Amino acid sequence: SWFPSITTTASGSAGLVAFRSTARARRQICATGKTRAVGALTWLMLQHKVVDEGYDTFEGFRVMRPSLMVDIAWVKMAAAKGQERPVIRWLNDHVDDVITPALLRDIYYIANDYQHPRIALAAAERLYWRTATDSDQYLYASALLANGRQAEAFDHIKELKENGFAIEPQLYNSLLYAIAPNDPKYRPEIIALLQAELAQPNLPEERQIAI
Repeated sequence: SWFPSITTTASGSAGLVAFRSTARARRQICATGKTRAVGALTWLMLQHKVVDEGYDTFEGFRVMRPSLMVDIAWVKMAAAKGQERPVIRWLNDHVDDVITPALLRDIYYIANDYQHPRIALAAAERLYWRTATDSDQYLYASALLANGRQAEAFDHIKELKENGFAIEPQLYNSLLYAIAPNDPKYRPEIIALLQAELAQPNLPEERQIAI
C-alpha cells in the first residue's frame, strides 16, 4: 500500500493523535502556508481515509494559500476521491518539471488503493512513457489489466518476461488463456503451453481431458 503507518502514542488512540495533528497542520497552513504542514496534512487525511473533507480542505487552500505544494496535495486528494476529469486535466495542464515520476507513482498508488482504475491508468501511462523502466512498465500493465484491457496488458507482460523481468507464471498463463481464443496471433503460444503441460508426468486425468 502507498500509505505509511501512523504511530500510536501510549496515552491515546491513533485517531486522537491524527485529529490533533490534522488540526495543527491546518492552522499552520492557514497562518503561514508552510510546505511541511501541507505534506503532513495530506498524509494524515489519506492515511485515515478522510477523503471528502481532505478534498474540500485543499480546494479551499488553493484559493487561500495557492502554491505548487497545495496543488500537489489537492491532486492526490482528488485521485483518492475519484475526480477523474479534474485529475487528468491537471496532469495535462502541467509540464514534466512539475509532474515528477515520484508524483505520478503516488497518484497511481492512491487511485489504485481507492479503486479508481481509470485515474490509476492515466498516471501509469504517463509514468511509463516518461521513464520506460521495467518496474513502471509493470505498473502500466497492471493498470491496463484493471481497466479490462487484457490483450494490451499481456503484450507488456510478455515483453517484460522476455527482458528478464520477474513475472509470475500464473499471471502470464492466465492472461494468455484469457486472450488466446479471441486473437489468432496468440494461438501458437497457447498451443505450445498446453503441449508442455500435457508432457508433464503424473498430470491428472481430468486435466488431460480438459486440455
